[in-house]
Amino acid sequence: MKSPAITKVSGDVFRDPGFSPAEARNLRLRSELMTSLRKFLEQEGLTQADAAKQLKVSQPRVSDLTRGKISRFSLDTLVNMLTDVGMDVAVKIRRPPRRISVPPTRFSCPARLGLSEGKSSGTCPRRRA
Repeated sequence: MKSPAITKVSGDVFRDPGFSPAEARNLRLRSELMTSLRKFLEQEGLTQADAAKQLKVSQPRVSDLTRGKISRFSLDTLVNMLTDVGMDVAVKIRRPPRRISVPPTRFSCPARLGLSEGKSSGTCPRRRA
């Protein structure tokens, strides 16, 4: 029996399938907006028909929303729907955090690392100034 191939993933459900960073960001934002809208509708106890009236859309459109059909909703549409139910939508724009460049640490003496290389005494010669 052949063992299954193991694929290393980043943990980002939108980047791992191969979406570009911009597409992944757009999908992530739409997902967050859809989740917020679905939670609101659940908390209010609205039927799909009642939600459709409040959102000014058809009941099948609400069904698409509750079933997570992300490809059928643009950011604009989701912002409008959230506004229609009285939610406040805010956008936060920021620079990505800087990555700190740390120079690699070099070890010149394998004995200090507990490796068997080096002198038989297990110590390394000292550098002369």
